[in-house]
Amino acid sequence: MYDSVADVIPADPQAVLGYRDGNWPNYDTLCSRFPRAEHLGLTVNGSTADADGCDVENGDLAPASGAAWTLRRRQLTPGFPPVVYCQVSSVAAVLVALAAVGVARDDVRLLTAHYGRGEHICSPACWPGLPTTADGTQWLEGGPGLPQAYDQSALVDTFFAAAAAKPPLAPPEEPAVINIIAHDRLHLFNVTPSGQLVWRAHASGAGFQTSVSRPGGFPIFAA
Repeated sequence: MYDSVADVIPADPQAVLGYRDGNWPNYDTLCSRFPRAEHLGLTVNGSTADADGCDVENGDLAPASGAAWTLRRRQLTPGFPPVVYCQVSSVAAVLVALAAVGVARDDVRLLTAHYGRGEHICSPACWPGLPTTADGTQWLEGGPGLPQAYDQSALVDTFFAAAAAKPPLAPPEEPAVINIIAHDRLHLFNVTPSGQLVWRAHASGAGFQTSVSRPGGFPIFAA
């Protein structure tokens, strides 16, 4: 997975990381430029509620504010595993902050930054005291004065599949509706989940008819 705020990412990448807010909101540009790639969009300040993950590092979110955003993201789409990006040296503090708001390690995808060891995914073997194995690691740092202009990350094979397997939060079902025409007036009622009728409105009509329908107009009773 490649990451750069400059237009230097190699052609046809498997995955790209971009930013949904902050000083370099390049996520939409990357999606348009690389439509066949997997896309990961991070919030750097917590203002984008439906981002794929958050950036926890100096100048962006702190462990506590990153954890608070992560909790809200999981409440927005239950079951979705947000990405938490942080330096390998910050993992322990980040996990403590997540646990404090009720978010477990397995509820998130952990993306670490750890340079100077070549391509790898962080585990307890690569950092003293690291309490877990990451889901991905940004192992190559790019930028001005460095050999390359982009960052590069190694990811577990299921990194994007884990998010795709989580269904989005379904909208609540609209209430059933009863229409009754009596004495030349059409009366509209909602049916509550407990089965009670709630009068909505009436209008002029003719004849007598009763029907019950659900959203989309599919009748389930008529008389």
